[in-house]
Amino acid sequence: MFSEEADWILEKLRKIDLRGGEKALNLGSGDLAFRRGKQPYQEKIFNFLAARGVKVFHLDKRAGEGIDIVADIANFSSDEVYDLVFLTNVLEHLERPKAVAKKVFGLLAPNGHLFVTVPRFYRYHPDPIDTGFRPSKRELENLFPAGKVLFSEVISIRKPNDRLGKFLSRFGIRWQVTCLVLKRVNT
Repeated sequence: MFSEEADWILEKLRKIDLRGGEKALNLGSGDLAFRRGKQPYQEKIFNFLAARGVKVFHLDKRAGEGIDIVADIANFSSDEVYDLVFLTNVLEHLERPKAVAKKVFGLLAPNGHLFVTVPRFYRYHPDPIDTGFRPSKRELENLFPAGKVLFSEVISIRKPNDRLGKFLSRFGIRWQVTCLVLKRVNT
């Protein structure tokens, strides 16, 4: 996640009526050291949610400090539903993003919100794989046909944190991320 992504998500969260007591699921979260050290701007999102009484559960396939649920997203199932689900920079690392998208949408409570971000223009970055999935807004929206699109945008990254991104930005070439917020309106 880039700082600009975190700002975009935070801006959209501020437009949602959070009453407190909601449950959120952060899929493919990475451990606490990753979230605070390598991507500290994620903390803006989680601090905002905590201040509003939202309980966040972090899911990753690798165990570690700050991981509440150890599971592979592709095989994860739960009887729990969540008011907010975050699927940020994960779909490009999955061999079957459409199947996972359907499964993730099923984790939403009625009137729940799903936040999805995926690189649109970005370098190859295996973790452990990179399938090259770089969807447009329409392609990303189409992965979630049952959702009501609230916000959909391709954002440019002005402050890349990698060497290639910094080099390209000298020539006006920016990494891009497709961002989407959906609402589950059916029961």
